[in-house]
Amino acid sequence: MLFLRVIYHTAVFAERIVSVIAPRTLLAEWFFWFTDDAKTLLLVGRELELARTYRECINPDELVEFTVYHAGIFFGEREYYGLKVRRPCWYIRHLSLTGTQLDATQWQEGCQSGFSEAAEREAEAVSHF
Repeated sequence: MLFLRVIYHTAVFAERIVSVIAPRTLLAEWFFWFTDDAKTLLLVGRELELARTYRECINPDELVEFTVYHAGIFFGEREYYGLKVRRPCWYIRHLSLTGTQLDATQWQEGCQSGFSEAAEREAEAVSHF
């Protein structure tokens, strides 16, 4: 998690510099996606850590299912937008395994929902042009 925070803050700094120097270039767009991925992966990591701590609660099953499902939605959406191209495979695999270990069904449903929702939004945006 510390590794991802360092990457996120470095990417934010670099994105700001690039957006001032060359705002409408492929490099600026790449930094935008890179920073957004890092922010989303931080969110997914936090959600999965919360799900892990919820196991110690009185009624943990619903909290774990809810949290893992929503982490899966965020993860699936980023997968649609090319997360695997911009991020190290070992970290993506780690998040996937953590989500699967906590609740495999909810993780898969969340990932599929996030991916399909992103695809629907993309198709809707294209159809408006």
